[in-house]
Amino acid sequence: MSKPTRTGLPPRKNFFASFLLSIILIGSVISSAMLIGLSVSPQQAWASHLLPPTLTDPPNTTITNDATPDFNWNSVSGAASYSLQVDNNNDFSSLTYTATPTSSSQDSGGPFTDGTYYWRVATKGSGTDAIGTYSSAFTFTVDTVVPTAPALLTPINAAFTNDPTPFFD
Repeated sequence: MSKPTRTGLPPRKNFFASFLLSIILIGSVISSAMLIGLSVSPQQAWASHLLPPTLTDPPNTTITNDATPDFNWNSVSGAASYSLQVDNNNDFSSLTYTATPTSSSQDSGGPFTDGTYYWRVATKGSGTDAIGTYSSAFTFTVDTVVPTAPALLTPINAAFTNDPTPFFD
C-alpha cells in the first residue's frame, strides 16, 4: 500500500522555515534601525500589513449637487485611526482636504467647488504614526449648477386639441 501524499499544501518544513525567516527579517529591520538611532516599534513594522478600508460613500463615479459630501468606509480590525485624502488630481499631488478620523466616517469639512475629486483612505495602527496602504481611489463630481428649464415647443401654450395623445416637443 502506498503512502498518502499531501496535495495543494506546501511542505511543513518549508512553511515553518518561511515563517521563521519572516520573523528574523522583521527583527533585523528593527535592530538595524535601532543601531542607526531610529526608533521603530513593532506596530510600525506591522502597520503596512493592516488592510486598506473598503470605500462606501460617496460611491465611485457619483455626480452630486451636494458640495459637502460625507465620506464613509468599512472599518478595519486593528486600525486606531484612518488617513483620509481628497484631491482634484488623481495622483494626490495637491491635497484639497485631509483628515485623521478615528471612526469610519468623516464630514467634508467645508464645501468643495464644482469639479471632479478623488478620495482614498488608509489605516493607521495604534501607538504609531505609520500609515498603512491606501485604498483604491474613488471619484465623485460636484455639480451645483442648476440646469436651465427646457423650452417647450409644441403644443403651444394654452392650445386646445381634440387629440387624446398629443405630441410634446
